[in-house]
Amino acid sequence: METVGAGAQRVLRIRGINEVLRRVVDEGRLPSELGVSWATAPWRAEPGGQE
Repeated sequence: METVGAGAQRVLRIRGINEVLRRVVDEGRLPSELGVSWATAPWRAEPGGQE
């Protein structure tokens, strides 16, 4: 991790996250669909199950 910028423009950058998020936007997919190890698929209810 590293901090970039100063004041209101300061952001924390975690290596690898920016690249994944760029792919998410470019490809229109979720991180879990890209096979990223830290991402899990969205929760889904089982058909006929109680919610």
